[in-house]
Amino acid sequence: MTVNDIALVRRPTAPHLYAQVQGLGLWELDRTAVLPYSASINGGALFTHSPNVRLSLSAPAGTTQMQISNDGGFAGAAWEPYATDKAWAITSAGATPMPRTVYVRYLTNGQLSGLYLDDIVLDREAPHGSIHMDDPLAAATSTRAVALPDRSSAAAYAVLLPFVTQRHIAGQWAVTLTLSAADALSGVDTMQIGTRSDMADAQVMAFDPSLEWYIPAHGSTTIYVSYTDRAGNASVPYSATTTRP
Repeated sequence: MTVNDIALVRRPTAPHLYAQVQGLGLWELDRTAVLPYSASINGGALFTHSPNVRLSLSAPAGTTQMQISNDGGFAGAAWEPYATDKAWAITSAGATPMPRTVYVRYLTNGQLSGLYLDDIVLDREAPHGSIHMDDPLAAATSTRAVALPDRSSAAAYAVLLPFVTQRHIAGQWAVTLTLSAADALSGVDTMQIGTRSDMADAQVMAFDPSLEWYIPAHGSTTIYVSYTDRAGNASVPYSATTTRP
């Protein structure tokens, strides 16, 4: 076969390319059609705390095989049956939190697709932080000097006045929690607050540096907080304790 056996024709009014080999038919390439190829790690997440991820894969009808690799050259990668979902392990070597890339290509109607990829940052470092509890009832009474009528001398008498606050509900009084957390890579996302060191009773909420929290009106109470970053790493619990009369 020579070059003269192949004819290429481009229609100026439409993005179509035609190719013909004499005696073997005519092929048309339509550049207006966008084929639904894609590859995504953990639903498009930016960060992960584990190298074990899930791939969401998409390819047009007629796709039978796919090839996946952590190497853009697909070294050692084997072809396997096409699937839309697959468990995968990204590159975990090294402590540097650089993006880890997954490369995918497909075999559709016997034709090799282009290269599709996605990346994600492996973040294994948990946040660090602190908690401080401001409890106005830790000292339940205050002392104030009050002038009383003169009975035998000009002595001043000390009178104990009760502490008054509006921040209470039945059997509980409020404290103010001052919370601090930092994460060097993905950033602090949520916090879990509870009264058990195993965080079994913890409430999950968005990170807030200042929070009003209700504790029992009497006795000793310890509050625990753990911070979670956007990669899903949870810090060790931090605690603060107060004792009320």
